[in-house]
Amino acid sequence: VEPQYPGVVERYVSLGDCYDSGGLQAAREEILSCMKGYKGCYSRAYRCLTAAAQIEEDSRALLLTPAVEERLAKRARGILSRECRRTGCERGQARQRFLDAISCQGALCNFETADALCKRIYELCDTYGLAHTLLLHLAAGAMGAGYDVILCPDPLAPDRLRHLLIPSLSLGFVSSSPAQPYRGKRPFRRLRLDAMAGQE
Repeated sequence: VEPQYPGVVERYVSLGDCYDSGGLQAAREEILSCMKGYKGCYSRAYRCLTAAAQIEEDSRALLLTPAVEERLAKRARGILSRECRRTGCERGQARQRFLDAISCQGALCNFETADALCKRIYELCDTYGLAHTLLLHLAAGAMGAGYDVILCPDPLAPDRLRHLLIPSLSLGFVSSSPAQPYRGKRPFRRLRLDAMAGQE
């Protein structure tokens, strides 16, 4: 983390002070051999992630017609009318936090964070990435009603939402898919977004 006010409020912390130099020397040759090819591995990983994101985008573009977008917007309006009564306060604020990550163990999601912040979870069953449109409407409506929200982006496409948390209402919306099922408590509601796309 880069300090905003180095030396006045924060200071740099050298992680080198925490190294076990003796232990590292014992593994010197192994560490040197690992460092030789890692830049090539990074390049390949980024190419693969970019390709995966493009495949998802192409699939979504086939399904997300104006009619589907309107169905998602209508569903959002129904949820907001039940869940987000106006507070009379100023417009709520948005913060961004990642719940998901692409790691050496594959795609991971910290559903337990959503469960800890929100007693009521809407599970959005979403094979094709349609949740973003619904979540945008829900986030805008909740902030307009005066609630602060946490926007959780998709790690493959950070400009797209995967989850939305509204802690002051103890209300969360989490996306799940066959590749990444919701592993948390029993959801308060389950919405099958795939069905909104229609059979065609």
